[in-house]
Parts: sequence; structure tokens; C-alpha cells
Amino acid sequence: METKIEEFISHINEIVETSVRKFIEHRIDTLLQDMSKKYNISYEQLSEDYKNSCNVKISKCTVTTTLGHTCKYDAIPNETICRKHYNKRMRM
Repeated sequence: METKIEEFISHINEIVETSVRKFIEHRIDTLLQDMSKKYNISYEQLSEDYKNSCNVKISKCTVTTTLGHTCKYDAIPNETICRKHYNKRMRM
């Protein structure tokens, strides 16, 4: 059972997290509106592109080394290999 102090701290944390989240969302929305006006791009398109860019999945590189180990680096967003192996393949 939480003590009154723990309940209070938990409640304050919840309020702060919600406030920060709303502030960030509002700031992003304002930036998208400003960019829309400045570059003559529809706000809806910018908003959709922004949402899509936030849904990028990053996984581990799937390349197996000559010693049989899996690469330890993160893959390029929406790809299956890391930047190191991508560049290596491009040089070949």
C-alpha cells in the first residue's frame, strides 16, 4: 500500500508527464504550421509525414560475420542492415 507521500509524488509525476507531453505536441504542431506557411506545403501533408517518420522501426543488423556472430549495430531505419554493412556493400 502506498503512503500518502508516495501517492502525492505519483500524482505529481502524472501531472508533469501529461503537461510535458501536451506542451511537446503543441510545439510540434506549431512548428508544422510554421513550416507549412514558410515552404508552401500543406499542413496535412507535413503532419502525415511527421507521424509516419515517428513510426519508424529500428531493429538490429541481420548480417552474420565471418566468425558466425550477428552484427551488434542497429539497422538503418526501415532496413535490415546497419550503416557499416550498407556502405561495405556499396563499395563492392
